[in-house]
Amino acid sequence: MKDHKFIIIDADYLTRNSLAQTLSREGYVVQVDNVAELGSPSFDKAFVFVADALVAQGDTCRELQDAEIFYPVIAYGPAPSLSKVIERLHGPCAGYVAWPGEEAELFDTLATLTRTSTVEMRRRTTEARARRKMAELTPRERQVALGIRDGLSSKELAIPLGISFRTVELHRANIMEKFGTSKISTVMRIIVEAGEMDGFEDEG
Repeated sequence: MKDHKFIIIDADYLTRNSLAQTLSREGYVVQVDNVAELGSPSFDKAFVFVADALVAQGDTCRELQDAEIFYPVIAYGPAPSLSKVIERLHGPCAGYVAWPGEEAELFDTLATLTRTSTVEMRRRTTEARARRKMAELTPRERQVALGIRDGLSSKELAIPLGISFRTVELHRANIMEKFGTSKISTVMRIIVEAGEMDGFEDEG
């Protein structure tokens, strides 16, 4: 685990520093109060430790994605409940450690994530980029995108949407332009990579 890169985001200096001192024995550590201070790190691989309070607020993980920083996120907090850990792991985090806590637990978590982080980081990167592309679509374009995902033709989409075949075709062309492709197969792949589209479907 030597020579790893660690980023710690936490406005609580004392807690942040205690974690940094422990991690520094295993690699290089960057400490910041927030994502804005981080800039664009040039590490090939790293782990991002984020105070649980910041994860709960939601802004920090979104800001990391907006900055195209896709390193695995590890939440940390004192004596977390099992339900909180599960919630974070089902959300934006690849791991959770109790800190202040046992060093053995911290390094066990890191050892596990080291084995799985490459695949996980690739998946999260792909999903985040696809969801950003989906966010560029208008509400109507998202409805058409859902139809494309479900394999519907323009004629099949026109009736339930209450628009003409030509209008559907125009929306399809706009989606392709925004996705930067001329292939419907690529459009379908991006839509699938974006994952569940709850929050997209009902807009507009």
